[in-house]
Amino acid sequence: MTAPVYNTIGHNYRTHRAADRRIVNKILALMAVPRGSVVCDVGAGAGNYANALADEGFDVLALEPSHIMRAQADAHERVRWVEGVAERMPLPDGCADALICVLAIHHFTSLPETAAEMQRICPAGPLVWLTVDPRESVPFWFPDYFSEITDEAYELFPPVAEVIAAVDAITGRRGEAHAFPLPHDLTDRFMQATWNAPEAYFDASLRANHSGFAKADQTVVERSLAKLREDLDSGVWDARHGHLRTQQTLDAGYRFLVWRDAPRRRLDP
Repeated sequence: MTAPVYNTIGHNYRTHRAADRRIVNKILALMAVPRGSVVCDVGAGAGNYANALADEGFDVLALEPSHIMRAQADAHERVRWVEGVAERMPLPDGCADALICVLAIHHFTSLPETAAEMQRICPAGPLVWLTVDPRESVPFWFPDYFSEITDEAYELFPPVAEVIAAVDAITGRRGEAHAFPLPHDLTDRFMQATWNAPEAYFDASLRANHSGFAKADQTVVERSLAKLREDLDSGVWDARHGHLRTQQTLDAGYRFLVWRDAPRRRLDP
């Protein structure tokens, strides 16, 4: 897990990235641990979900490598910030009763090392991740305009089944996936959150908070935006996709992954 990209692009991250209540509720349901438990938030960013869980009565260890991101977090008496990466967490064994990771898998440099570290610090409690698998998305308009970013997503985000199998192999647990269709009014405006409002992508500050846009060839991005603007102005976009403006949810491939059961112990022969 690396920090430099958000040390560069994350200066106004909080402008567009607020914890969405429906994501918080899903995390709470999948964790299913009592208030007062210690939760580690891996790749905590600017603390949106760490603080949301703290507001619910949990004690949170917020692990984040980027000093720019940590500096934006609102102080909370139940949140302790820790500088570090997922592959080498500077945390003691068994320090967490549950662990969450919200849209950070594409920043891991080693999934096996990360899984081993998560198992080390949270050996018995649930591990809850939110990630995306573009292969699981229903067809919609975003790849038609931002094909390079979509292609990169296929490289960055492994298939969900492969992620589960890899973590299962390291932790000895059995993972499962839960679909999370994106609501039409998400307050956490990550990459596909504005699937029903294409005009949002003309906001440079919004794009700057998406690592996919920020790392892309900006000449290509500008060309894609010009095509999107042309199709919006001409009515082509609405003729093809206008039904999305009143649609309530869209399955864009976002998935909650959860490993609840503690590792199975081998019986001595």
